[in-house]
Amino acid sequence: MRRSNHVVKYYADVTSKKVRWLWYPYIPYGKITLLQGDPGDGKSTLALYLTACLTSGAVRPDGQANCSPESVIYQCEEDGKSDTIRPRLMALKADCRRVAFIEQDAKDPLTLDDSRIASAIKETKAKLLIIDPIQDYMRDLNQSDVVRKMLTKLDRTAEKTGCAILLIGHLNKRQKAKALYRNFGSIDFIAVCRSVLLVKRLNSHSAVRYLSQIKNSLEEQGPDYAFEIPPDGGINMIGPVSIEEEADLDLEASMSKQDLAGSYLLEWLKEQDLLCVTIYERLKEKNISVRTIDYSKKKYGIKSVKKADGWYWHLPDEAEDINTDGGDENDGTE
Repeated sequence: MRRSNHVVKYYADVTSKKVRWLWYPYIPYGKITLLQGDPGDGKSTLALYLTACLTSGAVRPDGQANCSPESVIYQCEEDGKSDTIRPRLMALKADCRRVAFIEQDAKDPLTLDDSRIASAIKETKAKLLIIDPIQDYMRDLNQSDVVRKMLTKLDRTAEKTGCAILLIGHLNKRQKAKALYRNFGSIDFIAVCRSVLLVKRLNSHSAVRYLSQIKNSLEEQGPDYAFEIPPDGGINMIGPVSIEEEADLDLEASMSKQDLAGSYLLEWLKEQDLLCVTIYERLKEKNISVRTIDYSKKKYGIKSVKKADGWYWHLPDEAEDINTDGGDENDGTE
């Protein structure tokens, strides 16, 4: 007679434990997070900013301070390590001595189920592993059983090591599809990942990006979070915002708000440069949206300047001659 080899256990014997967060409630430790967005919308910049926060021991976006600097594995084959990735890390004040990558070559490419990933996490004691983009580390994005098997192994690696794993993915071209279904390849990516994030811009000319959480299996979904990528590089975290109304905002209907925001900006910045965060807080109190502030900044030629304690907004000398009633020819609404 054949004996069954299964073992029955009860959840009463399972020890409960709390989820730990790298960035609450967006990126959990010991789980996989998917960060998606269109090319150029700031996915990699945000990931490198988090890398800088952890490796330098800086304050994280939620205001939590690191107890000590941590190691990060940033795996990227799209950009050059010497002419792109390292300079960007240094610009963000990351400690490059704590940012590792797994060497590979064409004969032995790295995949998401590769045993080298777990070994590298253990060797470096990394608290964050970033795969940028996932398309470069998959054998078949559309074959569900293959994707599920690879992600399940990666998920176990995250759980065993306690490392937060951040997968960065490009969106497909189905613009009318819901954000949850715009990932490249199998829907299993969405199913396995505990948190799914989307980076987007409301306008192609905007320096402000919005991080939206479209899935959270561990907590209530977090609020939309705004951050700015100035033309001269770096990143400026603005904070939680609401963009539901802004997404359907008619630009012409918002002109009076833009002019109001512009008048405040010109008045304040003629006196002195101000921290970007301070400006957003002041104008938020006056019921002026982040998107309108962003348009007004562009309209009046206001610049972002990096100083020792953060990003400031600076009014160029020639801005004093701007006609605040009419603005320039296109009113900054291109």
